[in-house]
Amino acid sequence: MTTMKPITTPLFGSLSNVSIGSAGEVSCQYAIGSQENGAFTLVAAKQLYLPPDIGSALLAAPPGKDEADKPLSLMLHDRLYQHFKKNGEITV
Repeated sequence: MTTMKPITTPLFGSLSNVSIGSAGEVSCQYAIGSQENGAFTLVAAKQLYLPPDIGSALLAAPPGKDEADKPLSLMLHDRLYQHFKKNGEITV
């Protein structure tokens, strides 16, 4: 028997440990967890990877109009999140 209980604590998703290889490959960790008093409590994590051809294309794309004022690291995180979400690797 499986018993399901609602989660009353808000959950957040986070991309971290972003690493870019010399050939343009990108690896990172997607984590889901809760946050209370500034502390992140991990619930689940998944390693994600982009091969050089896809990673390089994401990195080399010119900034879009909504990215113009963003720092480079935030722009990269947003692009990675959108790519993984669009391709079903992030579903939450």
